[in-house]
Amino acid sequence: MLAGGIMRIGVAGAAAAACLAGCAALPSWTGLRLPESTEIVGPITYPDLSEIPDRPPTLTAPEERQEIVRSLLADRALTAQAAESLRREIETSFVVPEPPAGP
Repeated sequence: MLAGGIMRIGVAGAAAAACLAGCAALPSWTGLRLPESTEIVGPITYPDLSEIPDRPPTLTAPEERQEIVRSLLADRALTAQAAESLRREIETSFVVPEPPAGP
């Protein structure tokens, strides 16, 4: 029993060592280069929220936007009406063929 546990630990250790050795060679396998410089980079600086510009002004007046919405709704209604008339036209013009006569 004890030998099996030691064997498992040895196999797990060997697998971990193989994985870590593979990680060291990963950049050369993928063609990526590690950074040449070893100098420590300073902390990341984030922009101050007060420096973010305000929202840009809207280019159209609210009345003009409402007119555009009404126009788009009318276009949608006309499209639905045209689609419905095409469906009706297809249903009325489609003729179901007669089944073939028996022998």
